[in-house]
Amino acid sequence: MFSLMTKLFFAGVFISVVPLFIYQYISFEQSSKTLQLTYAKELKHKTELTTLLINQAISHRSSDLNIIAGGVGELLSLKNYKTIEKQFNNLALNKNDVNSLTLLDKEARVLIASDKSRKNISSEVRNILTTYKSSAINEVYLSELVTNNDEAYIYMIKKMIDYDYFLVIEINIKNIDLLLSNFDDEVNGDKAIYIIDKNNNIIISSDKTKKIMASFTDIDKLNSQNELDDRIFHFKDFENEDVIASYDEISKFGFSEALGWKIIASIPISVINKDVSKSLAINKKVSILIVIITFLILTLLSRNIVKSIQKVVDVANKISSGDYSARVEDKNTTTEFNTLLIALNSMADKIQNRTNKLEEQKLLLENLAHYDTLTQIPNRVLFKDRIEQAIAKAKRHKNKFALFYIDLDEFKHINDSFGHDMGDEILKVIVLRINTVLRKEDTFARLGGDEFTIILEELQDINSITVIADKIIDTIKKPIDINGNVFKVSTSIGISIYPKDATDKSNLIKYSDIAMYKAKSMGKDNYQFYSEDMSNYSYNRIKMKQSLDFALENNEFEVYYQPQINAKTNELSGMEALIRWNHPEDGYIAPLDFLPLAEEIGMIIEIDQWVMKTAMKQMLIWNEQGYNPVILSLNLSIKHLQHENFVSMLKSNLEETGCKPEWIELEVTESHIMSNYEESIAKLKEINKLGIRISMDDFGTGYSSLSHLKLLPIDKLKIDKSFVNDIPEDEEDVAIIKAIIALCKSLDLTVLAEGVETDKQSGFLVENGCSYIQGYLYGKPQSNKDFERNFLKS
Repeated sequence: MFSLMTKLFFAGVFISVVPLFIYQYISFEQSSKTLQLTYAKELKHKTELTTLLINQAISHRSSDLNIIAGGVGELLSLKNYKTIEKQFNNLALNKNDVNSLTLLDKEARVLIASDKSRKNISSEVRNILTTYKSSAINEVYLSELVTNNDEAYIYMIKKMIDYDYFLVIEINIKNIDLLLSNFDDEVNGDKAIYIIDKNNNIIISSDKTKKIMASFTDIDKLNSQNELDDRIFHFKDFENEDVIASYDEISKFGFSEALGWKIIASIPISVINKDVSKSLAINKKVSILIVIITFLILTLLSRNIVKSIQKVVDVANKISSGDYSARVEDKNTTTEFNTLLIALNSMADKIQNRTNKLEEQKLLLENLAHYDTLTQIPNRVLFKDRIEQAIAKAKRHKNKFALFYIDLDEFKHINDSFGHDMGDEILKVIVLRINTVLRKEDTFARLGGDEFTIILEELQDINSITVIADKIIDTIKKPIDINGNVFKVSTSIGISIYPKDATDKSNLIKYSDIAMYKAKSMGKDNYQFYSEDMSNYSYNRIKMKQSLDFALENNEFEVYYQPQINAKTNELSGMEALIRWNHPEDGYIAPLDFLPLAEEIGMIIEIDQWVMKTAMKQMLIWNEQGYNPVILSLNLSIKHLQHENFVSMLKSNLEETGCKPEWIELEVTESHIMSNYEESIAKLKEINKLGIRISMDDFGTGYSSLSHLKLLPIDKLKIDKSFVNDIPEDEEDVAIIKAIIALCKSLDLTVLAEGVETDKQSGFLVENGCSYIQGYLYGKPQSNKDFERNFLKS
């Protein structure tokens, strides 16, 4: 194999020498034709450029004339003749091609002139003026060429209609600067340029031997038979010499066709042939010199390039082996090679930067993959890894650990009412609080939403688990203030123990989850350890969920009615509609057992609608049977109230059932109203406008303030059963009930106590101003037939 240096040398010889010999041979044949065509194109360019410049010069003077005409009109009206004369002089002085500017009256008498010596106009101008007058055209008029000895002129005339005057510019063709500048480089040269008029007389020539108005007799030979290219011809000139020429014609100016000029440029073919001979002789000498220089340069370049390339190869090998710090350092002055070095070093920099970024991104992705983006605690992925580690560690050291499954109670209501941004802020606060009660070795993870897990390792006894569980519940339920909004959050915790409950990850998680749902069913805000009967509870819960899907369809729900009594008169004042589920296999299921589940799976609105329609229809039936209508209380879930079409659905139910709005009272719990106060108050006001009463259920268990309460469109407060249970013995409950009764009196609200089961309770309530009672003392919830028999007929 040949080395790179040898290849470069022979390649250089071939590239330089062989083409030179071929070039000499081809040049000998083609140079003459090529040079002729080159000169011809140059001539064509000259004629086109000259034509353009003449057209521009005439157009500029036309514009000058129009501008002056406008200004003169105003000055004439002011009789400011001195200013007009000054303008004429300025134009004549500043424009080399303008001989004079004259203002004539209709009799062709000179009124004002830039040339003060001019008192009269020539006969030629007078004739031109006469022609212009007869044309009846008000545009700028361009005259034919007028000659006087060796001078040639054209005239531009503009009529001033308002005064019947005429502006005349006299232009000396020889003094048009643009044309002369175009000819300067051709004077005394071999090329010649002529401007001829429409009669083939020379107007301007770069050949000073040609007089103005000399006849250009060979113009007729510019025909298609002698045409070499577009407007390029081969013919004999004045001296009968073969020349190549090009011509162009001055375009029509406005309406005038007076010019008819042609621009002709020519060069003798003999001059072209001399140039070809000279260039061929020089080329031979230059070719030999080029070959010698090429050999020397190639030798030096090949050595330099090979040396530099080797450096590049060395650095590329280092980069490919992982050494991204390697860089090429070379003093090669070749631009292309320096570009290569810059590109290679830049590539190495980018690779190194990209590698560093990839490392950073890898760490970031690992963080994103293993940590929750909102709370920055371990996520589900890392939790599963940690619990596997905890199992392996406990198994190895024969230890035990606890797994907490934490779920925030009814947290979805906060998200639905205040938005997820507010919910996220609450979650951050809760995570910070829980972290304060945990040890560094404990794993605290967020599985998603409002579900969390904690792995408590190296436990000494069960007591330590309960202590931590109590601390977590206590710290979470402290009021949380976010931008002036105060929230009280409760939590349910399920706990499974390794290895007591399970020895594998899946069952430990499942059992703690089951225990958590058990804690929720027992009133929330508590914790439960897993036990085997909880699996039965979990199974029953799943079974109940499946049964709920068919309960409405199979007409398994029933509406029961509990009486509300005026204890002073012992008369029926109202009733509360309560749902019961008559399961075909399990019998009657208590509302507390299935309504939370219905709300969780999204069936609560459908169930609320069914209860509402059924109870309204029954009210209409009782009314048609002649029973005096009393108030029907219907419980309203927060999801139903917050539904965007709730008011429309309520109106539709009233229309469909025929029930009157004044028969209906809707019960909303205090906590539901306060969870989204502004939206709730707007909805309740709409309902109140329909004539439906509003009752606040479970009053005293939430966090409503007096300022909020007085703005609510409510008619009744219901004292929660939890305050009634221990009266009149419990002094705190007594004080609370008295305060609620006093509050209702001051706000002109009806007050009703629910959960009343003894005469003592009833007596105390009536004595202190609460005469409306609901509870087992007066009647349990019962079917429509039993209620009709026991309370309506009697």
